[in-house]
Amino acid sequence: MTTGMRRLPLAALVLFLLAGPLLADVVHLKNGGRIEGTIEDRGDTLVVTHRFGSVTIARADVVRIEKKESLKELYDAKRKGTDTSDPDQLVKLGEWCREKGWNGQARKEFKAALKLEPEHRGAHRALGHVFYEGVWRTEREIMELRGFVEVDGKWLTRREAEEALTRKQQEEARKAEQKRQRALQRRLNRAFKSIAYGTEKQAVRAVKDVETLATEIGEPNLAKVAHDAKAWYDRAWQEIRRQSVISETRATMSRLKRPIPTLTTSLGAGSTPVTLQLPELQIARISTTVVIPAGRGK
Repeated sequence: MTTGMRRLPLAALVLFLLAGPLLADVVHLKNGGRIEGTIEDRGDTLVVTHRFGSVTIARADVVRIEKKESLKELYDAKRKGTDTSDPDQLVKLGEWCREKGWNGQARKEFKAALKLEPEHRGAHRALGHVFYEGVWRTEREIMELRGFVEVDGKWLTRREAEEALTRKQQEEARKAEQKRQRALQRRLNRAFKSIAYGTEKQAVRAVKDVETLATEIGEPNLAKVAHDAKAWYDRAWQEIRRQSVISETRATMSRLKRPIPTLTTSLGAGSTPVTLQLPELQIARISTTVVIPAGRGK
């Protein structure tokens, strides 16, 4: 995961982005948090690379940068002072690694001690081994010797394991059957919807699909139901076509006659003559009947 941003939402990310054991340098932030990692200075921002990726921090959010040795550097120095031919010292080095959270390296040190001394008690215990029937063994080895079987992280008797396996197989089979039934139901729903409301071609294809499905599931009566349904809907659509919808449409259109006639008259004795316009409209009315056919298309 790599995150690049102008400003880091500090409160939300600081704890999550604490570095792993092999990273060096610590960026101390104004909100009290810190981020460990390798730092790249880009002027106004710092890019801190940690085990989860990298994050960009505004320099204004930084209080100080603490330079320190990485765990790898500390480990190298500590190993130089360790007698690697002495299993006791290797166990102590492994315990130091474990304290620092470097569990993988710790196990390597314990196993190295066992190569030098196969019966070393401290190394066996550090690895979680138990002395059982005169031999150092892992927990798994002991449980298996006692007749237990690990199932989903739990140790069960063989009978319990067989019963658990049977229940698991039955549950998986039940879920698979439910999934198959849902798929069949969706397929049937689509087919019968096409038989009822689709075009003639769609209805024919749907009937064939149902016939195929009936063969797959061993239900021949299902094909007959599809044919009967199509026949019924065919008759229904024929009846609907005979009862087509009739729509009567009426419209009125008007047009102004030109030129517009005028009339000049005196409104009274001694008055100035007045000219009036007398517009006339030519009106046309239209009435028609439209037949809207209904029914299954081709």
